Amino acid sequence: MIFDYADNLVMTLPSPRTRYYESVNFDDTQRKITTYANQVTDALGYYPVVIKLGILDEMKNYSQAVLFMGLIFDIIILLFVIIAILLIYSLLMISVETKTLEMGIIRMVGLSKIGITVMVLI
Repeated sequence: MIFDYADNLVMTLPSPRTRYYESVNFDDTQRKITTYANQVTDALGYYPVVIKLGILDEMKNYSQAVLFMGLIFDIIILLFVIIAILLIYSLLMISVETKTLEMGIIRMVGLSKIGITVMVLI
């Protein structure tokens, strides 16, 4: 009988093991691993088995920290995008203001409206 010979059973996830840990969501990772562990215990044929999933216990401790860090990184990326948009807008506005000043000076020197139009088109 297997009860006479085995106290512990150590199992590993099938290859590729990283597939089980790829999800950012801890609940998905936990569901995948516990589903596989339940299949193994069902295949053994006896039910007084206690499953200890040490990696999941450690991952559970850090899952909230990982979510918080992801939120912080998302906020930083959003800030960078907003700053980039503001910089592009300010560069465009400076260019328009410079062109307006140039056109005003050319008009003040004596060029007519038609002359300015022809100069812009050329």
